Amino acid sequence: GAVGIVDRLPEERLDAFTGVAGSGPAYIFLIAEALADAAVAEGIDRSTADRVVSQLLLGASTLLARDGDPATLRRNVTSPNGTTAAGLGVLDAHDVRGTFAAAVRAATERSRELGGGRSQRDERVELVAVGGVVRRTHQPVAREVEVLGDLINRVEHIVDTGISEPAAAAGVA
Repeated sequence: GAVGIVDRLPEERLDAFTGVAGSGPAYIFLIAEALADAAVAEGIDRSTADRVVSQLLLGASTLLARDGDPATLRRNVTSPNGTTAAGLGVLDAHDVRGTFAAAVRAATERSRELGGGRSQRDERVELVAVGGVVRRTHQPVAREVEVLGDLINRVEHIVDTGISEPAAAAGVA
């Protein structure tokens, strides 16, 4: 759904989680910009380029959410000596993986800098990530966020299908 999932992590993982989940959408949007710009440079009109890139990101993320293994998915869409292999060769030559690792590391370090005054009390604190938004919360609040996330997912299901999950389970259309 639009809200995403709720993850609970130990507090010491907050900065790394922020470096990936908090900053990650901007990295993906940069990829979208770059792909669309490259398509335009190759002669595709802007409207078509933007639409195609949006759809390829939607399709790729749907496959990733369903199958969960990006390496296998990448191999499955890469023909030996094909166009995708040629493009991936350029990305590998420019150390794109290393660049992403450096970006996550920089965001993680910046999160540590910004959070320098965090309390180190012994009370139980959890991280709750809802749709990439990371919050440090006490357990009762985390439970409320989880319930809210579940409620939003149910509403989205009704909007998407026109029927509620209980009605669907009962065979009501």
